[in-house]
This record gives sequence, structure tokens and C-alpha cells, in this order.
Amino acid sequence: MLIFVNTRKSCETSAAKAAEVVGGIITAKERERLDDVVMKLGKGESRMLKKLRTALQGGCAFHHAGLSNEQRGLVEGAFKARIVKALFATPTLAAGINLPARRVVVRDWTRYESFNPRSPIPVLEVKQMMGRAGRPRYDKEGEALILARDPGEGMELMERYIWGKPEEIYSKLGSLPALRMHLLSSFATNYVRDKDEMWEFIRSTFYAHQNDTWKLSGDVEDTLMFLNDEGFVKIDGDSIDATDLGKRVARLYIDPLSAVVLKKALHSEKGKFTPFSVLQAISATTDVPSLYLRSRESASLMGEVEKRESELLTEIPRDPVEMEFFLTSVKTALFFMEWIGENEGGKEASEERMEELFNMGPGDIRSRVETAVWMLYAMRELSRLFDTGHSSYIDTISLRVENGIREELLPLVKIKGIGRVRARRLFEAGYRSMDALNKATVEEIARLDGFGRTLAFAVKNAISSDSVVSEKEDEKEPQTSLQDFG
Repeated sequence: MLIFVNTRKSCETSAAKAAEVVGGIITAKERERLDDVVMKLGKGESRMLKKLRTALQGGCAFHHAGLSNEQRGLVEGAFKARIVKALFATPTLAAGINLPARRVVVRDWTRYESFNPRSPIPVLEVKQMMGRAGRPRYDKEGEALILARDPGEGMELMERYIWGKPEEIYSKLGSLPALRMHLLSSFATNYVRDKDEMWEFIRSTFYAHQNDTWKLSGDVEDTLMFLNDEGFVKIDGDSIDATDLGKRVARLYIDPLSAVVLKKALHSEKGKFTPFSVLQAISATTDVPSLYLRSRESASLMGEVEKRESELLTEIPRDPVEMEFFLTSVKTALFFMEWIGENEGGKEASEERMEELFNMGPGDIRSRVETAVWMLYAMRELSRLFDTGHSSYIDTISLRVENGIREELLPLVKIKGIGRVRARRLFEAGYRSMDALNKATVEEIARLDGFGRTLAFAVKNAISSDSVVSEKEDEKEPQTSLQDFG
């Protein structure tokens, strides 16, 4: 059974409660297989992972964006193998889950939206959820249920979701970021070379089919003026050509408005380049999703702004609405700062610590890290285009964000099999350079927590010009006692 609920917290708590019941009906063989899945989850001690282990031991699980790809893969595999009997998921993941189920239950049909705390889930999404039930090749029949709390609500659900029509589909060009990107790309690729061709292109789109001429003209003209004023295109009469900047931004596939933010940051004279200044600059773009700003956080974030004002590469806004977005960019930058160890502790924050500070799971962290690396790449390319001399520094920040490390660990994470955690352990054990690792023995490296002999041999072979003996060959030599390895 696949159950859709409206929040991550509900996913986790409901799975734990269901496990108390389902755990009484699973077989001994299924319990053994579930224990194997729990073992594969690893030894992490985050709150979320503890809840997932507990649920799995009772034949249940949850599935949301906070889980890492590996964790989601294990949960999905166990559900497809039918050893997980009840899987709880959030509606936002309904379209992305390819999990056939015998029965689908839509427990919650509303969710929180900024304009309405109990906003009804669209008909299309509910149909998508219910479509998971009774998939061909998996089940001969399926059941889909949506739960009502009373008869009156039952009638409302029948009218809305059973008898009601799905919502209209709207063109993505209706959003300004998409319109800016696609219009610029049409000029950069020479698909459109003048205003007549531009309007011919626009009129052929689904966007034009759905909108009145006056709205269409206003949006397109405003976007064209923006691209011209910011130097992405050059208008000469009716002729329109993309500039070098416009072509570069189109190839980077970022919102031109993001490029404007990065351009101003790269040419800033008031701020000095630091990890925070670079991370805040990319966090102020439209392409990097900002962290949610709680009202109680505003004062502390304003304190950070005052403390770090000399580092800022972007202007501090005066408008209250713009200030709110600005503070979210500061919070997002502080999130990345914790991740790379630029904090009071001077050490990379663990996934457990990131969950405690920002309520972010491994999947959340990874998706934001990937977006940040993409935007740092764009910032570096623009730095090269403008010849600002910052590209090397931005590259370093990018490598640190990608790996989640302080700068001193950069040489160590280049070794295959060494990530942020093992690199920190090597560093704290005194192996702070390739030379130090070259001098270390296999036994000394193997003693470190999380290493072992197989990885120790791999490390030695990765950093040595001459191949070290393999573990298999080493077995011919006299064996050291297990006590020596700790």
C-alpha cells in the first residue's frame, strides 16, 4: 500500500505508527530481509534515519526528498520486493515515484501554501497518485482511496476529484524567468534574427495560444528591453543580435536575471571576495532555491548582515519585500558555510548537524549542493568573460561546496574513495599531505576509523607512482594480529 500524506513529518510519524501494527503480520523471512535493508542504510545517527530504521523493522517506510538517492533506492527496492507493506510519501513526489502498488490511499487532500494553509491539492496530482494502483504486469487489479473525515467532506471530494475535471495545462513561458531564458536562446542560436522573426516564433508557441495579445505584447516587449538594457542583445533597427555575454549566458542555461546579479557581484568594488561573499552572491540569484525564512530568524540574520557587510558583493535593499528575499539569500549562504566548515567550530558540519540547524536531510543537501556548483560554474565563466581575475578563487569555492570541506582537505578528497568524512579523519590523524600519506604504512592507514586494509591499499596505490602490493599478495606475508589494527 502506498499512502500519500501532506508533510514530511506526517510521512515519518505515520510510518512509525503503522510499523507497530504491520510488524505483527510480517513473516520471519521478511523480517530477515528487512534487517538486511536496515544494515545497508549505514550507521548515521540523524533523527530522520533513526525513524526510517524503526519503520523498516516493522515492515513500513517513508519516501520524501530529504532522503539521499541511496536511501530512496533501498526503500523503493524493498517496496517493489513487497517486504515493505506500507510506504508513506508526500504529494510533491507523486510524479517522480515509479512505484506500482496494489492499493493507493490519499490520506490528505490539502497542503500548506503561502496564500492558503489548507490549499486543495490539484485534481491532476491526485489522479497521478491514484494512477499508481493496479499497474499492468504487477497487479491484476488495484484500489485507490481518498479519505473523508465526514459525509459532507465525502461529497466535496466526490465532486472535486471523482466527477471534477483536471486543471488546465499552462505554458511555462508564462513565467518571466522561462521567457527571459528562451527569448535569449532564440537570439543566441540565430534561430531569431529580427523582430519579425521574434514575433513569428512567439506566435507559434502554446504561450501565445493561451494569452491575450495585449498581455503577450507587454511581456515580450518588457523582456526584450531588459535583455537589451543589460547587454545580452544589441538592437539595431529591427535587427537583433546576441552579444558575447548573451551567448555565454544562453549556453550556461541560467536565468539572465541571475547573470545580472553575478555580473554586479563580480564587478563589485565595495565587497571583498570571501567564501561567504561568493556564496551569498549565488544565493541571491533566481536559480538557487532559498531556504525558508522564519519570522524569528530575521533579527539574527540582520546581525549577520551587519557583521559581514564588508564582505557583501550585493547591495542591501531598502524595500521590505526585497529585504526579505535578501535575508533568505544570507540564510542560504550560511547553510553552505556550515557545509564547508566555515563556522565557529572550524569543522565541516555533519549531516546530523545540518538536519539540526536547517531541518535538511541528505537529499535536500545534495540537491542544493548540485545547484550551487552549477551556479558557481556560471559565475566562474562570467569572471573569465569579464576578466575579473576571480575565476581561480571561485573554482576553489566550487570544489569545497561539491565535497563539503574546508580548504585544507582539498588535496585529500582527490584520492579515489576519500570523501569529506574520511579526509577529515586522515587530516586529524596527521596525514595532511600526499607526502605524509606516502610515508605511512598500509597498517597505519587501516587502523583509522572507517578505513580497513582494502581501502588502505587503494589509498596507497592511488598516491604512489609505484604500485603497492595488493591485499591478495599481502596475504602471503606473515599476518599481523587483529589487535594491532584496533
